[in-house]
Order: sequence, then C-alpha cells, then structure tokens
Amino acid sequence: MRKIYIAKRIASNTFNDAFVEIAPEMSAVQLVEAYKSKQIKRETYIHNGHWIIRAVTDGLLEENKLPTDLTPQHVVEMVIEKMNDSDALVAVLNSSAYGAIAELGYTVGTGKHAVYVLPEIGLEEEKLQDLWMSFHLAFRTSHLWKEEDIQAIDEFSIRGIHSLEEYKNYVLAIIPNFLK
Repeated sequence: MRKIYIAKRIASNTFNDAFVEIAPEMSAVQLVEAYKSKQIKRETYIHNGHWIIRAVTDGLLEENKLPTDLTPQHVVEMVIEKMNDSDALVAVLNSSAYGAIAELGYTVGTGKHAVYVLPEIGLEEEKLQDLWMSFHLAFRTSHLWKEEDIQAIDEFSIRGIHSLEEYKNYVLAIIPNFLK
C-alpha cells in the first residue's frame, strides 16, 4: 500500500483524524516524534500527513499551548521527513495555500516522489490560471504517477478525474493566459 502525503491549506476541509493530539507539557522533541510516527491506514492507501497539531487536556483543546521550545525549524523537519517517507504527494491548492505550494515544490525537487496537484473545490478559473506553474511542475514527476494513486484518493474522483490519462489531460489543459 502506498504512503500518500496530502498537502492542503490547514483552514480548508481536512480529515477528522488528521490531528496529532499532544499534552501541553510535551517538549518539542516529543512532539516531533509523535508527528513523524503518525500514519493512518485507509482502505486504499496509507495517509502519511499532513497533520494538524493540537494540545489537549482532559479532552479539551488548549489554545496556544504548544511546547515553548517548538520552533519553525522543528515544523519544517517534521513535514520534510513525512514527505520524504511518502511515495506520493497530493497538493490541493487555492491562492492562499502557500505551505502546500512550498511542499509540492520541495517534493518535485527531490525527484523521488509522484506529485499531483488539484485545485480546491470551487476555485475560480482566474485563480486556477494563476496556479498554472504548480500543476506543470508536478507534471515533471509524471513518470512516477500511478493509476492506483488516482483510484485510491477521493480528491480525484470528486473532481471528475477517474484515470491517470484523465489527470494528465486535465493538467495539460491548464494553460496560463499569456500563452493563449
């Protein structure tokens, strides 16, 4: 079963189980280990991230109670390790998904992973055109794309994409306005 990392803006819809719950007294090192070890076996793939970090005490969310020694570098380390440990990355983009765009750029740059890009549901055509380069960067990994990934991830079918050929045609049809 393939490990898939799903990159998307945290504010967008996410899975109900995409949380790493930590105790407020945990250290950054403990949080990093909890984040890196989390996986969820789905019916057709292993969901390998992204994870949302939440501090919880007695079942209640604790706002702003992440470890005081947690730094942005810890977060970058966690995310990069999860992406490197995945077979593929699916980036669901909108014009504010800066982290997901960085994640897909990094992953394409490794040359080791299949990278797929999909627009957030309801994304306006003009904003989709603004993201054209992200789609075409991901196309550079098309030699690593697998039919099973398209079949396994609901993000494709809910956008009417049911095969690898349909996905390739979808990406190739995204042409920036200056080339039309």
